[in-house]
Amino acid sequence: MNWLFLGIAIGAIIYLAMVIIGFLEDHRESREKIEQTEIDIKRLELQFSESEKARNEAENRTAKLEEEGLKYEQDISELHTKINSAMPSKHNEGDT
Repeated sequence: MNWLFLGIAIGAIIYLAMVIIGFLEDHRESREKIEQTEIDIKRLELQFSESEKARNEAENRTAKLEEEGLKYEQDISELHTKINSAMPSKHNEGDT
């Protein structure tokens, strides 16, 4: 009878040890997954930051180019006006 109880106690201890070892292994695997997820998140945040910086730079360049384009249009319009005013008019040609 003592051997039976001793066998049951040893079996229970072995089962408990297996449960604890299984829990520790699952915990280790979960921790590794969490660490990898954190690395992936940091990488994505860095890519997003770089993308946002590039977008802002592109918007700034676009705004600058639009300003330059408007200035060139204004300069062209002024030159066109000067050229038209410097050319003899049709009414003046008929007078000579």
